[in-house]
Amino acid sequence: MRGRGVRIGCGLLILWLTTGCSIYKIAGNAVSDYAVSDLGPFILSTEDVEMGCQTGQALGNLLLSFDRVGSDTDLPGVVTLFASGLCAELQANEAELGYHRALFAKKPTDAMDARIVEQRAHAVAASRYARAWGHMVTVFGEPTEGQCPDLDEEDRLFYLVGLAAGVQAILHDRASGGQVGMDMSVLSKVARATECVDDAEFWQIPSGFRFALYASVPGSGPADIDPVAMLRDASKQGEALGVNMGWALLAQTGRGIGQAELVKEAIAAAAARSTSTDTPALAKLLDKYALGMLTHFSDVKWTEDRGHRTPVGSFGTFYQAPVVEEDDGLLDDL
Repeated sequence: MRGRGVRIGCGLLILWLTTGCSIYKIAGNAVSDYAVSDLGPFILSTEDVEMGCQTGQALGNLLLSFDRVGSDTDLPGVVTLFASGLCAELQANEAELGYHRALFAKKPTDAMDARIVEQRAHAVAASRYARAWGHMVTVFGEPTEGQCPDLDEEDRLFYLVGLAAGVQAILHDRASGGQVGMDMSVLSKVARATECVDDAEFWQIPSGFRFALYASVPGSGPADIDPVAMLRDASKQGEALGVNMGWALLAQTGRGIGQAELVKEAIAAAAARSTSTDTPALAKLLDKYALGMLTHFSDVKWTEDRGHRTPVGSFGTFYQAPVVEEDDGLLDDL
């Protein structure tokens, strides 16, 4: 009897565990499907970047944990990890401004501490963006020359976000001092993959990424094009569709290649953008993210020159040091 009871007990335990796993997998599949069909697009259609990033931070591990019970979590992982990377990026931006404030105030120790905080935040951002890129590659494969994955309407959006994550992973890893160790070949892979996504459908962002990468890596693009000029054209076309991402890419590229005038040009263009064109629903978060990038670049310039970020209502303008004119009358008696 005792042996029979043990066997029955073991059988019930196995049944309970199996049923439990089945329930979790069903729940995971439902949650993953919801994240792909509704949560991801909803996040991208909102305008609050900080709230979007916090949603990614709060729900990312929950969604990804369903991978343990056999659910497919790669597509949800692309958006949630990209969104959570934004939070670390915002922290890095604040630390960068702290660094420049400390330099302005001639406090080298505070400047060094702020730089360390900034590099740590960049490393976190790079890690999260890299994971988003990795999930995209798991679903669609490594971008290959002359080949494009079979993308349906839903896939194309996630693919584009994954490509953006790959670029950001490289940039933030550089800014962190290489703490994550991203493979630089990702940049050429992204450049190739952008040709698989329709510019007209995604507000000229794919070509914007491509030309920004060509401009940032000399010799990586065709010899017969001016990548900066092409990026500028893509930015103007994107602006006409209600999206600032092209200007953000131009400014980011200008910073990377040491052309400050491109940064000023992009900020001025975004500040002068007409409000008559509505931003497409699925581009709202990306547009606000782009505007946030441009505002940060403006804040850095203002902080370098004046010790504080861009004053309210002054986005698009830059501090000009007053010109001290010589008084010729001082020489009259000499």
